[in-house]
Amino acid sequence: MYTIAVANQKGGSGKTTTAVNFSAGLTMKGFRVLLIDLDPQAQASTFLRIEDRNAVGSVLDTMLETRTPSGSVKDLLVPIFTNLSLLPGEGISHEDEARLSVQPNRYGRLQATLEQCSNAYDFAVIDCPPTLGVLTRNALMAANAVLLTIETSFLALHGVSRMLEIVQEVRMQHALRVFAVATMYDGRTTFSREVLEDMRGYFDEMMLDTVIRQNVRLKESASHGEPIFSYACNSNGAADYKALTEEMLTRIVGGIDQLKNLALATNPDGGSIG
Repeated sequence: MYTIAVANQKGGSGKTTTAVNFSAGLTMKGFRVLLIDLDPQAQASTFLRIEDRNAVGSVLDTMLETRTPSGSVKDLLVPIFTNLSLLPGEGISHEDEARLSVQPNRYGRLQATLEQCSNAYDFAVIDCPPTLGVLTRNALMAANAVLLTIETSFLALHGVSRMLEIVQEVRMQHALRVFAVATMYDGRTTFSREVLEDMRGYFDEMMLDTVIRQNVRLKESASHGEPIFSYACNSNGAADYKALTEEMLTRIVGGIDQLKNLALATNPDGGSIG
């Protein structure tokens, strides 16, 4: 299982939208995907209407070893549609994070959780918190790669340096590839085009060619509890997340034999969502 953390310490960067739609895009390529909702506000779980799906626990339960019926993370996984399961989130307080901070192996708790189900999935996608605390550290330690969602605004670039410092600290402990994608891009404005060029200069080879454009259909799809591919398959949002999925696979899969073989065997037309 190859694990990708979708991260930014700034809220409102399109992180959850990217985590959900990237996960859905991977399933359309035939991959088995586990989406982990590590956001303290459980945004991905809200997006996918977890309240209607009889969840019995959350990712925090696995990390603190509470409310797991048989002690297995598999009991908490919720099927969403073909090839996509969700490890739900829940409201996580400062007290919860404090409890996690004093656990043995405090930064490796999520990694230990995911090892229990690594054979059942090809990819895991983690929707990270908009913070740089113990939860984000857990996500980075569990990940093979991190995808930074960077809003095309002046302030977004100013806030990302601390995130990259944390990433570099984690990379001293284990291999972690880094990618960045521009989100909420409005190519009609000179300002957005200039900011995008600044991003490409700043991130260099880490920057994806794909750009996620501003698109009202992306907001609507979240309000309807559907990935963009099933809500508005002909929209710019669907085109952009399809391109993101394909570019990430091109960058990642070629160097991973077990996923490379699977990708070659996958139906190029992908699967369906629903």
